[in-house]
Amino acid sequence: MMSAMQPTDLPPDLPADNPFVAPSTLPYGLPDFTRIREEHYRPALLAGMAQQRAEIDAIASDPAPPTVENTLEALERSGRLLHRAVESFYNQSSADSTPGLDAIEQELAPQFAAHLDAIYLDERLFARVAALQADVDSGALELEPDTA
Repeated sequence: MMSAMQPTDLPPDLPADNPFVAPSTLPYGLPDFTRIREEHYRPALLAGMAQQRAEIDAIASDPAPPTVENTLEALERSGRLLHRAVESFYNQSSADSTPGLDAIEQELAPQFAAHLDAIYLDERLFARVAALQADVDSGALELEPDTA
């Protein structure tokens, strides 16, 4: 199980007007805090966790032998929506907290922990990474320095 959330807790789709739907167009991808409202966080965070769970499941259940591309790079790409929302949320909640942000953090903290545990403890994912490491150890695979 990837998270303590129940399917009914997940928003069916993130509304198109949610500022986290797409990467920011500001320099360096910085969050556009002029558009972000407190009510945008919960749906984006939940949708981000759901999306990353699906991405991780696809990587872990891939029937193809593990490669740098279909395992390591795919892991690196996973969770982009969640990353956008989490980075902005924790930046704002640490710099300018409100009772609403505190409530979201209190509600979602156990779900974030369960989400990360499910990724880090996924035996299928571990097996794919371990297979790549075995290939590196045997000399069958040479990783680029920034990949190792």
